Amino acid sequence: MERVIFNTTYHVNRLFVARWLDFFKQYIKPRIEQNVAFSDCRICKVLVGNSPEDETFAVQFYAESRVLLDAWLEKEGHLLDVYMRKTFGENVLTFSVFMEEVVL
Repeated sequence: MERVIFNTTYHVNRLFVARWLDFFKQYIKPRIEQNVAFSDCRICKVLVGNSPEDETFAVQFYAESRVLLDAWLEKEGHLLDVYMRKTFGENVLTFSVFMEEVVL
């Protein structure tokens, strides 16, 4: 079975970085890790492309299948996104991609 990598990039206003990292630690990461179909959740700071006003982070985790990931996104992921938007407004912007590892 092919695992799917789900990557969400967060563009965070520097004034909100500490608060957003705490939000990620308290609300997002636990909900990813409690799902047995997901593994290897990690957050990385993107080192290029940041402006003096913003920092960028990439959150990645593996899902056992696209079907399981889509079901989680529709239910849990959507609620987290709505809550984050209510909490941070346009101080945190996101985009997500689905990826598949290429074995050479």
